[in-house]
Amino acid sequence: MEKTGSVSSSLCCGAYSNMKSEETDSASLSSLCCGAYSKINLAISNKMRMDTFRSCPKIKSLTKNWSNVGFVYTGTSTHRDGHVTCVKCFQTVKEWKTKRVPYIEHYMINKECSFVQTYKPVVDGLLPVDYYGIQNNRYPRLANRVSSFGGNECMNLPPGDNRAAARAGFFYEESSLQCFCCGTVIKESKKNDVLLCEHYKVSPECPFLGIQLPRVSQAIESTVVNGLKDP
Repeated sequence: MEKTGSVSSSLCCGAYSNMKSEETDSASLSSLCCGAYSKINLAISNKMRMDTFRSCPKIKSLTKNWSNVGFVYTGTSTHRDGHVTCVKCFQTVKEWKTKRVPYIEHYMINKECSFVQTYKPVVDGLLPVDYYGIQNNRYPRLANRVSSFGGNECMNLPPGDNRAAARAGFFYEESSLQCFCCGTVIKESKKNDVLLCEHYKVSPECPFLGIQLPRVSQAIESTVVNGLKDP
């Protein structure tokens, strides 16, 4: 993963050059590249981003998940080892085909990106399954984890984030968040943190996350289909 300095011009002049003129007009491209694309319904601008993946080997479900969270493909038909780059924050991800969840990868390189924050409520609101292969058998159920917070704000979590923490597998004990499944402990949370992603940063092999993470892209795709607008 790396940050690209002047990627915006390449997005305008290079990555989109392999689109057919009949699929998108120059005004639309200018709008997409220069920032005004935020006014376009996500389903429309997402189609433009998806078009940039036409020159890479077809992995439809994967490319759709990357374009949903703001990325375009920066390779060409002759150079298929291209990277993916966010049209908002211009962060670049290499070896993107090996990544499990594009939203998580975006969060890891720039959690402040408006695409990441736009989908924060979607990921925070992802209902977990009850999982019983656990370290702490008091908290396999979401309702029990929510109750552990006692209805109070803990660790300076913003209002409503207690429930998001519980959905991410955490219960509250000894002034910290603890995962009921893998035992991971998080002692502080900052503004704009997505606790499911913070969980992954510390414990990517948590079995509970193994169940939840594939559902992140599904939830975002459902939101896109329902017409959420670009940030």
